Amino acid sequence: MVDPGAGAELPPLQLAKSETSLTTLSAYDVNFAYPLTLQSDRIKLGPFIPSVHAETYWRHVGDRRTEIFHYYPAIFTLEETISFFELFLRRNPHNILFAVPEKMRPDA
Repeated sequence: MVDPGAGAELPPLQLAKSETSLTTLSAYDVNFAYPLTLQSDRIKLGPFIPSVHAETYWRHVGDRRTEIFHYYPAIFTLEETISFFELFLRRNPHNILFAVPEKMRPDA
């Protein structure tokens, strides 16, 4: 057994290519039965939809992936990130992943 605190590199996840990155907002199952938008004048909380949010998410965390995903299975690419979200988060009916864009930013 490898001690995750020892800094040993883990092999990349061997996940099937996820089709969720192509799923549209209306067809994506977010595991929630009620309208799901909470917002203020500065932010809007809504479900993380890979086809809408994944590229922006990866643009902000991709260069820091080793630091951010230190205690997670090895995630090195956008596709592996989407597969991880799909297989370990969205497919569990008790989980939901949120996106929290800032309304004040032009790229949000």
